[in-house]
Amino acid sequence: MKCGVLPPAWLSGAVALMLTITLPTTGHAESLGGSSGDEQAMGQVEGEAEIRLTWPDIVRRVDRHPRVAAGTQTVEAARAAVDVEGAIPNPGLEASTAYGQARDGSASAVEWGLGLSIPLGWIAQRGARMDRARAEARAAEQESNALRRDVLIQLRTLFWDLVHAQENIAVLTELDEQTRALAQKVQRR
Repeated sequence: MKCGVLPPAWLSGAVALMLTITLPTTGHAESLGGSSGDEQAMGQVEGEAEIRLTWPDIVRRVDRHPRVAAGTQTVEAARAAVDVEGAIPNPGLEASTAYGQARDGSASAVEWGLGLSIPLGWIAQRGARMDRARAEARAAEQESNALRRDVLIQLRTLFWDLVHAQENIAVLTELDEQTRALAQKVQRR
């Protein structure tokens, strides 16, 4: 694996940093976003794939992270719960039939009845339940935002650790070249 850092460029007060990582491939360059035609056009050796990675690329892709996606789905479920709590319950309809007889026993007939029941208890509870569901939705949003922020912090730490390591590699490579040059000069004397 070869790593290289392109020097930061100052563009209107902002630092643009791009990491270049060259990985050996075993026939899976397409999965890394490159093709053999692209590699040859970029002057790369067959069997290597180059990944260019910038911090804005990471930020754009952070929503694909499994933990962040799960948090987003939790927020959507909490918002759906608000709609469920605000729904008006369906009225109930009852029908009954029975064989009825007069008390004195002289007449008998089939009797039927219809009943419509409308629950009224929900009227008093609906507002409180919707408030609770809205509060739970806000809490889920805050948890999702905190989770996204935590993932970004972890990725930022890893990104800058990689930048630091690549800078160390570049400095150590330069130091190695200078040391070899010095050793050759000392041997000549």
